[in-house]
Amino acid sequence: MIIVRPIGLYKIPVRVMVRHRKLVELRKEIAKAQKIEKISYKPKRHLNHPDMKDINKQFI
Repeated sequence: MIIVRPIGLYKIPVRVMVRHRKLVELRKEIAKAQKIEKISYKPKRHLNHPDMKDINKQFI
């Protein structure tokens, strides 16, 4: 980011090709949950992770 900010670039688009197996498991638990209370501690800690934005809208 230090290199691109001087030229006015503040966001860099990326496409996720592969996710870590454990991250996929966390995503599944969050996606299945109907209420935030049903999510266990570890997935709950990752609700603000950029890879969770598409599935956690109901909880944030």
